[in-house]
Amino acid sequence: MDVRDIQLFKLEILKDVIKVCEKHNLTYYLYGGTLLGCIRHNGFIPWDDDIDIALKWNDYKKLLKILKTECSKKYFVQNSFTDKEYPCLWTQIRVNGTTSMPVELKELNMHWGICIDIFPLISLSNDDNEFKKQRKAFAYARALLAKDFIEAKKENAVGGQKFINLIPNNIRHFIVNYIFKKYAKESKDDIYISDLYSDDLVKKYKYSDFAEVSVHSFEDSKMAIPKNYDSILKECYGDYMKLPPIEERGGHELQLGETIIDFNKDYSYYK
Repeated sequence: MDVRDIQLFKLEILKDVIKVCEKHNLTYYLYGGTLLGCIRHNGFIPWDDDIDIALKWNDYKKLLKILKTECSKKYFVQNSFTDKEYPCLWTQIRVNGTTSMPVELKELNMHWGICIDIFPLISLSNDDNEFKKQRKAFAYARALLAKDFIEAKKENAVGGQKFINLIPNNIRHFIVNYIFKKYAKESKDDIYISDLYSDDLVKKYKYSDFAEVSVHSFEDSKMAIPKNYDSILKECYGDYMKLPPIEERGGHELQLGETIIDFNKDYSYYK
């Protein structure tokens, strides 16, 4: 499977999501490696096949609700609330009737359609004690969701993860839901925000960096980016205009080991 084929397929998913955002006046941003590709290459990073976008918490919640209502035939909105063995704290939008499944994770009983990532930008408390509670809470949530992932990879849980894995599935997800309700928020008064990707909320950005939106060329379209993208990319990648060594260039889908990718067959066919 050629990387460019995957890129173009995922680009259509992105365009569909953007149409929904624009229709309902929701502010999205190209994010992560997609933002980097936008600035450095005016499109995809040539060797990368991943797509990331981000929305602030309130718009994020609205978008997921709308996608479930308006696009459920074509797409599955996947997160820990909708797919009980999904191990991440953010959302993926997966195309029904397709396959993108790492062979070593095929026993993970979740939707394995081709996807793009949607990250929630949550406010981090200005109060040090409250921020420490947020960090611990989301680290715990990540561990609660890791059980099925660890078992699918046939790895042994170590340390506290052993005890977390003994918690029944419904209780683990009840706790994760509680953590989101208590600690995921959006507030202009807080200085920093996080995307819930990094462990313990170590990677954080200034809320003000996402205050204004600009547009930039991405492949054949103009798409929204944070106006202060330079600060965000420096925080995430350092000297982001410098190309990485050739040996470090690889796409997301193709970095997961042997991966079954099929634009026309549902993942259940391969399972």
